[in-house]
Amino acid sequence: MPAKQILTHLAIWAGVFAFWLLLTLDHHPSFMLSMLATGIMVGCAAAAVYAHALLLRPRLASLSWPRYLPVLLALVVLLGCVAAAAIGSIYDLLWGPDPLRYGFWTNLALDSTGIALHLLAAIAIYRPRRRARVIAESGEAR
Repeated sequence: MPAKQILTHLAIWAGVFAFWLLLTLDHHPSFMLSMLATGIMVGCAAAAVYAHALLLRPRLASLSWPRYLPVLLALVVLLGCVAAAAIGSIYDLLWGPDPLRYGFWTNLALDSTGIALHLLAAIAIYRPRRRARVIAESGEAR
């Protein structure tokens, strides 16, 4: 990946982090916990996006959407578990029991939904660009 593309990706994820940090600042008891929880969530969302782009799509591109969807769901739920467990552990370590804790299953559902939305947005953004590139390449071959 070229350096310019890496910097672009870093800038986009920094923007996503800033957006979610500002949006969820009032939902955490301290700024530090808000930064950590947001960082974990954005990190898990980025992991889902890049795992899909670099690992799953190249290997499973021949699968139809009904067969591919369970693989994406498993990725999202796995990273949702990681996020919920990590954020819960950080709260317990730095703050004690979270006064707004909704329980692991609710946090898992919320975290997985956030990760899924980021993954779907990345897929939606990438697909038209990929299709345009394929069309352009096939046009050049003629």
